[in-house]
Amino acid sequence: MADIQHIYEELKAAQVPLSEYNPDDQFLHEANYALSPHQHEGRIVSYGFVSVSKLKSLQNCTVVKAVEVSIKQARETADGKSIFVIVEDGHYAGLLIFQQLRETEYSLVLLQKEVEGILCVADSNGTTRFFSPNGISIHELRRWRIKPNISSTAKIIKGSAPMVDYTSLTKVLEFCFYSLSANKIGATIVWFLQEPSDTALRAARPQTSTQAFHMNLFASQNLQALPSVLERNDGAALMSPAGEIVGVGTHLQVSAKSEELIPPYAGTRHTSARRFSYDYSESLVFTVSSDGPVSIFSDGLKVTELYTFDSEAAAEFYRSVVPDPNDVHESSCEVICPKCGKTSIVHEILIYGWRERETAECPLCGTQLASRRCFQLNSQIIKSLGR
Repeated sequence: MADIQHIYEELKAAQVPLSEYNPDDQFLHEANYALSPHQHEGRIVSYGFVSVSKLKSLQNCTVVKAVEVSIKQARETADGKSIFVIVEDGHYAGLLIFQQLRETEYSLVLLQKEVEGILCVADSNGTTRFFSPNGISIHELRRWRIKPNISSTAKIIKGSAPMVDYTSLTKVLEFCFYSLSANKIGATIVWFLQEPSDTALRAARPQTSTQAFHMNLFASQNLQALPSVLERNDGAALMSPAGEIVGVGTHLQVSAKSEELIPPYAGTRHTSARRFSYDYSESLVFTVSSDGPVSIFSDGLKVTELYTFDSEAAAEFYRSVVPDPNDVHESSCEVICPKCGKTSIVHEILIYGWRERETAECPLCGTQLASRRCFQLNSQIIKSLGR
């Protein structure tokens, strides 16, 4: 059982949501099977299973009960494309057979939401993916990496760029995560949130116009061609405020100030994307590495790594634990950094009787933005268009 406990600990570390350890949990045994590639005639065969507390009624599929098919037969049949082993409440429960193939990462994400559980697929390349409400935990070449949940990523970005439309943002993220990243296509997409200035257009001049293709991420229009176009063109793709891909092959030009403030970061593609996002606040820049990870840059920072502070929620918590709730006050103000010029929201929580000296620094360049005698002081860069 030592191997099963090791699998449990690996999955927990990879953010797969699990209950307390139980060596008899069939989920762990199926996970162990999925993480140990099986071959037939010298080739790795794919495999998949779903784990649910209770299997709900699903459309366009057939359920074969466990009494009708052994676990050995089920594993040999479940290809992780249209056929999946069922684990229900920690026990083997049969096979789930769909009428249509679920081969793309996006279709598997939708299936996980449909079954309301955990979905695992081990493909013929030896890569194993666990789809859960937490995102996608990927085991590849004996290493784990985690692809975060789209909705949680979108909420983090909205915290720094509140003017962004949530639905449009999720469309861009879905394309980056489930079309580009899943197929290991390295690319950069610059989304201009408003019509770019002449200066921005000079710094991001595409080598090839793609307007004739009418590729639009928001409308999911003609997107079959976009991965192929991006794979065959170096440089960034430019996207209009309305979601149209207007050009590719853009070599982003950055300022001397951005080079001074922002050191090289994870290679040329990421460095230029990060510096460009600093120079042009009207942009969000999405960068996909050829080995899969997705980075989003705004105002010179990797947005998904930023600490977000909900001052109102924090103040409510403190009011619930101090003797007099009226002693807790929360306020915020905008401060422009004198060094890098970026706008931050400085959040202050004051609790009467607590008078320690607190400071807040610019998240980009570290310059002190505020100093108060208070309980808590935090700062967060926020996108400010038109400045």
